[in-house]
Amino acid sequence: MRQSMIHNMSAPPRSHITIAPHRGNASFVRLKLMGFCSQTKDWRAFVLQQTGMRTWVDLEEHIHSVSVDIPQIMVMSSYKTTAAMELNPVDAVFILSRVIGNLYLHRTDPILSYERLSKQFVIGDPRIIEQLRTQIIVHS
Repeated sequence: MRQSMIHNMSAPPRSHITIAPHRGNASFVRLKLMGFCSQTKDWRAFVLQQTGMRTWVDLEEHIHSVSVDIPQIMVMSSYKTTAAMELNPVDAVFILSRVIGNLYLHRTDPILSYERLSKQFVIGDPRIIEQLRTQIIVHS
């Protein structure tokens, strides 16, 4: 009876989960805005300066238009000082604005709050790192 309960699957699984595809890989991409200031009234000015945007509305419109060819859901790991590569500020804002907890969710609306943009994460999946290195992030 017990054995039949363990193997009682009426349909094949529809999901595939890859656990820790980055293990053994020495490369990490750091996601953060370099030199991000403390939460003062000037943090928006700092973000605009880093991204080269004139106004906050321009930044919001631009971030809505960026498309990224990385998974719809991606697990981010905690900040590591050994991250090998840093993204340019617009790409970092694009990804950070869609990170909830430690999950990047492509379909979520970007949230350009201080709390989101001041976080620091790394990506260790070599497939994603390769895409970022080959400029798959496209600005329209």
